[in-house]
Amino acid sequence: VGGLITVVNPEIDVEELYDLFTELQPKKLNLLLPDSNYMNTDFYLNKTEGETRYGDWLVDLYELWKNDDPETRPEITFFSNIIRNLLGNEIADERFGSMKCEVACLETNGALEVVDPLRSCGHGFTRNSLNIKKNKIEDLEKEALYQVYSDGHQLLNNKCQNCAVKELCGGGY
Repeated sequence: VGGLITVVNPEIDVEELYDLFTELQPKKLNLLLPDSNYMNTDFYLNKTEGETRYGDWLVDLYELWKNDDPETRPEITFFSNIIRNLLGNEIADERFGSMKCEVACLETNGALEVVDPLRSCGHGFTRNSLNIKKNKIEDLEKEALYQVYSDGHQLLNNKCQNCAVKELCGGGY
């Protein structure tokens, strides 16, 4: 398999999951965080304020990956992009970094939309009238929501603009 995508789930034992990944031997693996927004943070926080079960799980996975044989371990894009970014390389990733994001979502019905994690903002939030059967992909670039998404790492509030890790974090979504 060339690559796998999986959603981070701290309910799954991280060692068992990593063993499965190494058994399947994908060349690349990407991790997705569950869709959420500022009004619904249950995914990321434990019942005790300040504890981050997702962050803890990701640290455990990173340690397993880092200590595995670099010749045989899969490239975990989530980690590789963070490392590249820390080393000063610009990366195009909607979750972090400072580069313009230029990814679109092509739905099975042909609809062209901004990336699907933004659907957590509300039902129909990412919908528009564009369809691959009658539009060019470039037409999406004229949509206001796509422009905000694409320039999101530059359109930050004052707190994010003045943050010491702005170039690494990019403000996320």
